[in-house]
Amino acid sequence: MNVKAKRMNIEENSIIKIHRFVSIVEKLFDRELSSHFDVSFSQFRIMVMIEKCPGSSQKLIANMQDTTQAAVSRQVEALARNGLVALGTNSTNRKEHNLHLTYKGLILFKKMMRHADKMLVR
Repeated sequence: MNVKAKRMNIEENSIIKIHRFVSIVEKLFDRELSSHFDVSFSQFRIMVMIEKCPGSSQKLIANMQDTTQAAVSRQVEALARNGLVALGTNSTNRKEHNLHLTYKGLILFKKMMRHADKMLVR
């Protein structure tokens, strides 16, 4: 095996290991959040974005998370049904919604962040 092939093999193994690690962490967080707060990791990530950038659109969140608008829309609808996210009307584009955490959503978000911090310290 030549040097270039060995280097690619090592890089591929590293990338695979990183991907596995990230997948394991995501599954762990998903399990924890679902069991303690009835919120999926995907929903939590959306709440993080809304908390950091209130008034964000679903399109912006989808772009930032490198996912589809439909996937974000499904999660936002679930969050709204649970009273965690409010959908406001965008004055420049009536098809888009400005997203905000409700008071209930903000309180839950803070609890989830504390829980996530504790998980990372373990």
